[in-house]
Amino acid sequence: MMSPPNRIGHPEAGFTLMEMLVALGVLTTGMVSVLGLFAFALGIHKEAVDRTNSAASAEMVKSQVLSNLEARWSDGESYPEDIPTTPVPDLPGYEYQVEFTEAGEGEWVAKIIVLWGPKERRRRAEFPTIVLQRWDFAREIGKSR
Repeated sequence: MMSPPNRIGHPEAGFTLMEMLVALGVLTTGMVSVLGLFAFALGIHKEAVDRTNSAASAEMVKSQVLSNLEARWSDGESYPEDIPTTPVPDLPGYEYQVEFTEAGEGEWVAKIIVLWGPKERRRRAEFPTIVLQRWDFAREIGKSR
């Protein structure tokens, strides 16, 4: 049985047009798949950045709300007021609002809602936190005497 002739060194050596087209098709398919993964990863990254910014905004708003409540409660006011939609300072495109719900005597649930994105596709994240009214015990004891 004769083996096929060795093509090395022959002027006919090389790839056929069909082999080149198949290789190009495989390469193109792989590149399109990788580009699709990049686009997907970019979207996931943007969502992660938005959620991180919303959590940081909620934490900042929470500290402001708590300090404002302490000032109001020390002035004798007992019921916290909801905060309408307000832009987040130093973070363009983000807004927040705060809704209070009474959970018991001197206990409130403050729901901080952070909004971002275009008006037609508005995204939101909610961050509830429990707020306890601090009583001035010295003042309360003084009233009872």
